[in-house]
Formats: sequence, structure tokens, C-alpha cells
Amino acid sequence: MMNDHRTDTLLRLCETMPLWQLGVEGLNIRLMHAEQGLRTLTAAAPDALPVTVSGAVAAHILWSWQKHPLDRRLCGYVTALFAGHPSHDRTVALAHAVLQRSAVPPEYETWRALADADPQGAMLRCINHIADEKHACFWLGQAFELCLAQPHDGLWEKAAQALPVFAGADILAARLQAEYRVCMLEQNHAEHADKVRSLLRRLEKEAGPLFGLWVAEMQVETALKCADTRAAHSVLQALWRQHPWHPSLTQGLYSLMHPAPLQHRTVRDNPPAILLYSWNKPGLLRRTLQTLRDSDMGNAPVFVLDNGSDRRPAAETAEDMQTMLETMRGQWPAQQLHTLRLPVNIGAPAARNWLLSLPQVRRHQWAVFLDDDILLPPQWLVPLMSAALENPRTATAGCTVLDHTPPYAVQCADFFLIPPDMGTRSFSDIEEQMHVYCNAAGSRSVLAGMHTRPCLSVSGCCHALNMRAVEECGPFDIRFSPTQFDDLERDIRCAQAGFATVYTGSVRIPHMQHSSMRQAGAPAKLGHIMGNKIKLEHLYPAGSVQAVREQALETARSDLLRKHSTLCRDIPAT
Repeated sequence: MMNDHRTDTLLRLCETMPLWQLGVEGLNIRLMHAEQGLRTLTAAAPDALPVTVSGAVAAHILWSWQKHPLDRRLCGYVTALFAGHPSHDRTVALAHAVLQRSAVPPEYETWRALADADPQGAMLRCINHIADEKHACFWLGQAFELCLAQPHDGLWEKAAQALPVFAGADILAARLQAEYRVCMLEQNHAEHADKVRSLLRRLEKEAGPLFGLWVAEMQVETALKCADTRAAHSVLQALWRQHPWHPSLTQGLYSLMHPAPLQHRTVRDNPPAILLYSWNKPGLLRRTLQTLRDSDMGNAPVFVLDNGSDRRPAAETAEDMQTMLETMRGQWPAQQLHTLRLPVNIGAPAARNWLLSLPQVRRHQWAVFLDDDILLPPQWLVPLMSAALENPRTATAGCTVLDHTPPYAVQCADFFLIPPDMGTRSFSDIEEQMHVYCNAAGSRSVLAGMHTRPCLSVSGCCHALNMRAVEECGPFDIRFSPTQFDDLERDIRCAQAGFATVYTGSVRIPHMQHSSMRQAGAPAKLGHIMGNKIKLEHLYPAGSVQAVREQALETARSDLLRKHSTLCRDIPAT
């Protein structure tokens, strides 16, 4: 139904904003689309843009502000775009009030250093600063993010109460309080969910349309966290009817209405080999293996490579790696957990290749790599493998990786490469072609990554490899030792050979440590990452990278339009 005006609007948005089809979740991504949209509105001749397209751009900016009401840039966009529109008077007034109180204070850098070393001390100082009228909303935003990173109900309430009185301050505090409670909501916690729903209803009543889009989205989030798919579907469908241009709504609603079939029998009868490697992390690996054992792994064999760990006990535990693995073997069915030990650490790519070379692994059609510091949910292997098996040319299948504590921010979902003129340069003296777009990174939304779709690459924290693709395209490149970019490079190689990579948001894996890119603060680690980035930049001719990049973006666009057309067929226009 490609002539449906709703699909026409989505097509125009994808043409106007080239990365629109990938999603609009995460503050930086929202800002990028808001800036592109504003440029389009400003440059277009009168009546050149269909009202549905200009309306969608305006709605995106409004929705983005409702999600991030303390962001100075979005406050400025909203103030400029909606000034003089009576229906948005309250929005403009509040955005303007926040803008006047959100200048970056001169002591911010000193405070930031304190926040890294002493979060609670920084929080107390932050609360004192909130009373400063000129910087009140800036400090409130810092307090909010600190309390999400280090949850503390009492300190957050003090921060909200410290906000100076101005028009709209009370409703702004109520909005942030509701978000804090949604973020702290644990999976399937009915009592807390009822309190969150009550907060959202109260905010909806008091704020009306001021935060209406955000409230509806949080109603979906709450329902999803409580596994209430019926309630999530009801609210999400109503939202999509109003805003069918929204790529994340389209992906999320399609996932609820057309869930991918699970291939239980196929995975049970032909399980993958499950592979892990670890260096000096016996405590974290123990927890990973415990969650693996208690999951839906069935009779899949598990191979653990001790990648040269020290023989003395690790600081985190009272036992060394080998003692821990011996203990764990006794807790598993006979011949299911296999362990190997190398005398030295050979780095991640070589460790992976060692495991892939084992005859017991090579007899399997698929191998699944797991990081040694993840917490597997009860159901993960069947949905991951079901996504992998959907297309016989799939080389790699991956999933969402998120922080393991509230608010469970997304560390990574699906990856794409974007054109050089849209990326951020890492080096001033070389031509760069590898600009990685990490969809939904930093987002605290379940809705942001719940889709299943083809992409260019996925996280190596939990991903399935087709052994046929390993045979045809080769294993991991050991030039990317000790780690970083080895997954991406191999996925690019597979794409050039005509294989596919698929991401499924139906699997969400908590990661007990930050992703390697987010751990890059130490100079030595940053040096490794930048060195590997230079290697990656010089591996492939620019033309071949461009072809792979454009193919992945076009495939994602086709996937979105196909799902959108299906929803247009299922849900008649109002």
C-alpha cells in the first residue's frame, strides 16, 4: 500500500534526513534529526514541503523536548519553532524559563572531576548549587543524571525541592520525578508499577498536552517492563495512529503485532556451541556461567577458554580461575561444560579463533560467543537463534546490550556506518571512512531497541556466528588485538561476501561492565582503540566501504518501509 499518505510522509522524511530510517532514540540522535529538520524547514520555499512532513518535523522536535526538557539546545529549538502558536504557549514558556536558568557555570569542570571521584559528595554540592537562579536548571539536570547513575531516592527528592520557584517549576519537577520512577522500575515489579502508573496519571492530569507524548510513551514503557503486551499494544497503536512517521513507534508496534516465530525444536535438536574466554575475572565469569546454566541453553555444549589468567587468586574473589572452573564443572551435567587453559593471554581475536578451531566446535553449524561479564536472562538462546535462522545467508546475529543496573541504559544495539560528512573525525591527518553509528546508545527506553532487522554489525558481547560464513570469510583478524573493532571488521568482510547480519531486540543482555569504547578513558586503553581504528581505516578501499555502508542503510530503509506498509494495511487511517 505504497500510495498511503502515511507511507509517503515516511518516505519524504527518509529522503530529507538520510538516517531517519535507523531510528530517533538517544539524545544525540534526536538532536541530529532536530537540527536537520529545522534546516529543512528554514530552507524550504513556502508550500514546498507537504504539511504532513513539516508537521512530523515539528512533532519530532516537540517530542524530543518532552523527553529532554532540560536540554538547552532543544529548549532553544522549541522556543524558536513554536513561539506565537497559542496551542503551545505553556511549552514555549517552560522551555524559555529553563533556557534562562541553564547556563553552564564556571565551576562545572571542577565539579565534574569531583563527580567522578566522589558521586555522593558531588550530589550534595549539586543540590546546594540548584538554589542559584541563573544555573538552577543546569544543576538540576546534573543531579538527575547522578541520581540515575547512583540511585538515591532521598537525594533526588532534595534536589527537586531545591529548585527555585518560577512559572512551571512545579510541573517540571513532577515530570522529572515521574521519569526517575519509570527508570527505577524493575522488571515485573507489580507494586512499584502501580505507583509509577499513578504518577503518570497525575502528571497527565496536571500537565495536559505539555508532556502528553512523553506520558504516553512512558505508559508503553511501564507496560513493557511488566510484560503487559496487551496494554503496551493499546497505547502504542494509539500513538502510532497520531504519529505514523515515527520510526521507533513503527518498529515497536510491528514487533508487538507481528512477533517473530520462535524455532524451539530446531534450536533444541541442532544447538550451537557456546563459547567464552576470560582473563583474570573468575568472579564475573562465575556469575555469567551461573546465569547461562539457568537459562534456555538446553543441551548446547559450552567451551570456556582461560586466556592466560594468573594462578594466584584474583582480587575480586578468594579463588583463582582454574579453581573456579573446576568447581563450576561439578555443577553442570557431565560433558556439557568444557574448559581449556592457555599459558599466556593471546588477546580477544586470537582467543576467539582458538575456540572456533576446536573440532568439537567445528561440527556445529553455529557458534555463540558470550562475554565473561554478562547476565543472561532465562530466555535468550532460542530468540537469538530464531532470528539468526530466519535467513540462510545470515553470518552474524546479535542483540541489545545494556547496563546491568537501573535505569538499564542501552550500551549498544545495531551498528551501521554513516557517510564521512555526517561522522565525527578521530584524526586530523588521515581520510576516515569508518564512522560507526550506534543506534539507541545511551537510551533508557525499552521501545528504542525492541525491533528485529538487518544491520551492518552487532555487539560481540552476545552474538551468534554461522560456521559456514567463518569458513568462507575467515575468522577474526588478530591484528585487532587485544580487542576493539574485530567484530565490525569481520562483519564488513562477511557483508562484502554477500552475507547478512541481523539484530534482534527481543534479547536484552545486561553487561556488568561498560563496553570497551565506554572504558576508553585510560590513556593506554584509548591508545589501543585509536591504533585499531587506524588499522581499520586502511584495510579497505573507500569504494568497497561505501558500497557496504550504502547497502546496509538501504536494507534498513526497506525493512522500515515494509513494516510500515504492513501496519498501514492493518490499521486504517483515521
